[in-house]
Amino acid sequence: MRNGDRDSKGTRIYAEREFREESQVLVATESAGEGINLQFCWLMMINYDIPWNPVRLEQCMGRIHRYGQEHDCLIFKMTIGDITHLGRTWVLPHPERTQFSRMVRDDEIERIAMDKAVEHERSRGWQPEDVSAEDRGFDILSRNPVSGDVRFIEVKGRAAIGEIAHTKNEYETASRLRKDFWLYVVFNCAFTPELHLIQDPVQLGWKPIVKINHYHVDAEVILQKGMKNE
Repeated sequence: MRNGDRDSKGTRIYAEREFREESQVLVATESAGEGINLQFCWLMMINYDIPWNPVRLEQCMGRIHRYGQEHDCLIFKMTIGDITHLGRTWVLPHPERTQFSRMVRDDEIERIAMDKAVEHERSRGWQPEDVSAEDRGFDILSRNPVSGDVRFIEVKGRAAIGEIAHTKNEYETASRLRKDFWLYVVFNCAFTPELHLIQDPVQLGWKPIVKINHYHVDAEVILQKGMKNE
């Protein structure tokens, strides 16, 4: 397996899609131990020819045994003698990951989404520039070479269909630019990518996600309830 798009045989994303849609069994080398999400095939994993580095084995097991997995995973390793059952585990999402589990970044999915967005802009005669690495609150700066019009485009990709989240920087940028800011959402990146265009996405009514980092108590409570050591 190698990196590449979902339509090229021999790539990880192609193998993942083919396994999901057409096959019952996936046989792969250690190259399948990273870069793909096999959480849907939670029933059983059999490891043959165990690597000397246990971290690599853990990484391979992480294709199915990962955040959000709510099924009983069976993982075996094959040795020269009998099969050794490593055990079984019931995996529940981390409390802080429950609301984020469907929004965890996948670089391959993001790349597919970006390619789809760039293709769309070029098809209508605009000149898109990838600025995603500059942390400007959007991913693509697209210009119309005739009129000089500009679109500030934030791209979001999902393997299937799922909720979308903006970072604080992205949301503030969208709020500042309003009608010049576009949200390009690409659903079904793991199958047949579908592009959805939204101008001025601030109007959608986004809900803030609150994460608890600390708990505090006032000094008065300590003074009232604590036992003073003199």
